[in-house]
Amino acid sequence: MLDLPPDAVHGNIQDIIFSSDIIRAILSESGQFSDQEAFLQLKGGSLNCMLSLTRLESGKGRVLTLRETKRIKESAVRVTGAKAVYTFDHIVGNAPATQEVVRMARMAAQSDVTTLILGESGTGKELFAQSIHNGGRRANAPFVVVNCGALPRNLVQSELFGYDEGSFTGASRLGKPGKFELADNGTIFLDEIGEMPLEAQVSLLRLLQNGEVTRVGGKHTRLVNVRVLAATNRNLENAIRQNAFREDLYYRLNVFTLNVPPLRERSSDIALLINHFLDHFVASLGRGPLRVTDRAMDVLLGYPWPGNIRELENVMERLANIVRHPLVSEEDLPPQMVTVRQSASPQGLLHSKEAETILETLRQTGGNIRASAALLGVSRGGLYVKLRRLGIDVESCRGGEG
Repeated sequence: MLDLPPDAVHGNIQDIIFSSDIIRAILSESGQFSDQEAFLQLKGGSLNCMLSLTRLESGKGRVLTLRETKRIKESAVRVTGAKAVYTFDHIVGNAPATQEVVRMARMAAQSDVTTLILGESGTGKELFAQSIHNGGRRANAPFVVVNCGALPRNLVQSELFGYDEGSFTGASRLGKPGKFELADNGTIFLDEIGEMPLEAQVSLLRLLQNGEVTRVGGKHTRLVNVRVLAATNRNLENAIRQNAFREDLYYRLNVFTLNVPPLRERSSDIALLINHFLDHFVASLGRGPLRVTDRAMDVLLGYPWPGNIRELENVMERLANIVRHPLVSEEDLPPQMVTVRQSASPQGLLHSKEAETILETLRQTGGNIRASAALLGVSRGGLYVKLRRLGIDVESCRGGEG
């Protein structure tokens, strides 16, 4: 199981294995166990292994099996699918802001520099993180994602750095490696880093400084070789001023910074993204092409997309599923988009100001149409036309008829 030279192991077993429980089981005639983690003291250093002690079928003797923990973790990573699937080719957009952040991300991919990715929610920060990983020398190694905001506060330390046997109530008898150990030789992506509790920030800072992990309840440090990418939609400088984020950790993370622009700052990409996602979703549904009418496209281009690319993707998925004809019309769009378009257009703003002026005049005159028309400089008939067009209810202001 272990590829070791013949003279690697020396001394008696109590000098080699750092676990009193395992030693007692080995020395006991009836002792046996499975997949117990232990450190072996070898010539030239220590080795982290999983040990199993099983009895021979004949009953005359036992076999001690040793497997290197590193190889087991590599197998576990392969099975659990800790792998980045996106590359720079998956980033859609020709806007100058898009091209600039892609250029910077490609630079980050050429080294192992710790990188902080900033941007609003839904802008595609993980897409850039995966692309950086796959564009660098660690592309074939694990890519482990941790959502720091989704971890229960009392489990952050054990999830990130692992724990040893008996370290807390409910802990596995065998202990458990943390995300950093699983990402060894690869990349760890710490999403929503701004939500990480302060006590976990201390351990992360220590790891970034010396590359060592100490499990919760553990006595031994483990060296890990991990590239760290972090992302947040929070203003970390404000968080530092509010004592919610460590300043020293911020400087450790902020070696190389990527600012992913919101969709409203790359508006020339919106049409490309609309067609990209529509094509993707109709293909997954086995349907024919779906296109957007000019009027519907005007509405989509004028919408501010507060949820950024994630919101746009969700809207396109909805349209691909509900529109049964080959063209997406304005009527197919979510109502709030059409409303925003109307109120945000120059004509909508003009109507809004006009309605405000008429309402204020009606209130001043107690809803008297003749007096209001005179103040506004229009005929009574002209004022009635405006009231109908703008949908103004005169009764709410009326005190008398003129």
